[in-house]
Amino acid sequence: MMETMPRLLLDAGRTRRNRAWVAVQRRRLRESVAHARAHSPYYRDLYRGLPDGVDDPAALPVTDKKALMADYDRWASDREVTLERARAFVADPELIGARFLGRYLVVTTSGTTGNPAIFVKDERDIAVNYAMSARMMGSWLNARDITRILAGGGRMAIVAARNGHFMVSAGAARMRAHRLQRKAIRLFSVHAPLAELVAELNAFRPALLLGYGSVLRMLAAEQEAGRLRVAPVLVEPAGETLTEDDYALLGRAFGAKVRDTYGASECPF
Repeated sequence: MMETMPRLLLDAGRTRRNRAWVAVQRRRLRESVAHARAHSPYYRDLYRGLPDGVDDPAALPVTDKKALMADYDRWASDREVTLERARAFVADPELIGARFLGRYLVVTTSGTTGNPAIFVKDERDIAVNYAMSARMMGSWLNARDITRILAGGGRMAIVAARNGHFMVSAGAARMRAHRLQRKAIRLFSVHAPLAELVAELNAFRPALLLGYGSVLRMLAAEQEAGRLRVAPVLVEPAGETLTEDDYALLGRAFGAKVRDTYGASECPF
């Protein structure tokens, strides 16, 4: 996967320079629809009335998690992926970030809409999302920022739930499986007592600090009180709405750039 990322970044840069992204998007959508029709019985039936070569997302029937989960065994394009196997896998917390069927990453949604879903991601899906994340962060950082991050060992602290196969916990576990990233990336439990979390972050000294907005807001208050003493280059809140005052607090307390993202299990970046 790490060997694929440079190629994906070069491809993204070349597409942007040539202003060819609309054509590339349409071509890849055609390929995705054709693949779904060929390998997923669910999508073969759903797209039966569509013409060949669909390249407009507005032409595609809408799906939702409830419908997809109800027809899981016909939804997957890999016939070895079944709901029974997927549920057995995510029931085991020891398997967070491990390879499902020896080749996939499995993530679950939190179920806030009442319909928790299980998504199966292959290595290219993961690599594309990492490349998108790298481009996104790269657009926020200048040469001085990158130098500071490298001087800080590139350490990334992610403060989130780690008691399930959520995208952040499973993705972090998969990243830590790579030798070069093992020491640089650490997932801190959002359920840890605040004093314990502060002590662990002080010891880790992250150059990048990511987490739920409300938790980062509490950590910013700890930083202003002098109990938390970290100097991240970038603070990235996610998952919750923050006010302008919240953003100002994060920037002031950490002396860092604050940039937020919206992500979902289906498409993290």
